[in-house]
Amino acid sequence: ATPLASGVFLSRRMPVWLAHTAALFVDIALRFREGLYRLLAMEQLVCKPIDWDNPAIDALWSRRPETLMLSERSSEMLHWRFAAPGRGDWRLCLATDAQNVAQGYVVWRDRQGLAEVGAFFTADPARWTAPLLRAFVEIARAEGMRTVSVEFFGARQVTEQIRRAGLGPRPERRSMFISKVLPPGLEAQDSWYITGFDDDADPHPGPWATQ
Repeated sequence: ATPLASGVFLSRRMPVWLAHTAALFVDIALRFREGLYRLLAMEQLVCKPIDWDNPAIDALWSRRPETLMLSERSSEMLHWRFAAPGRGDWRLCLATDAQNVAQGYVVWRDRQGLAEVGAFFTADPARWTAPLLRAFVEIARAEGMRTVSVEFFGARQVTEQIRRAGLGPRPERRSMFISKVLPPGLEAQDSWYITGFDDDADPHPGPWATQ
């Protein structure tokens, strides 16, 4: 997770009047940190909202790395998982590079000021995850979110990319269980790509369809 606005968090630890004053300075520091990440980044992406039927989603899925074990993330599957009636108020944004080529997307929803990321994906996770999440942080801040929260388990290269985007580990830990023998070559954690999309405890879980 990464904080975007500090007022609510500070008010839990000090008087409200003091928290309001302190938040002015802390929030400036948070924005400076985000700007520094973008300044030092070799590559930048820009996020914009799109609909669930955008052809860029299937184009990205067709470019997925063959070395990763991940659930199907086609346009049809994302629509079923997040946009079907009763699934909740999920949104979808697409990230493009300087040549306006789609390189990734983020599915998210507003949970009372928490930008909960339900799924994120790029054609090259070891390269584009950090730029993708940095671009999404800008979207979340513009929407007035206080925090961005992401779930991921798997390849260490992707975990490192998440850290480069300015997100740090939360103190909570969750358990994951493997219910079947994995195909040869996919046993190692660095082959896995698991996000909130795959959470069977979610009120509206998606299928576990490895590709």
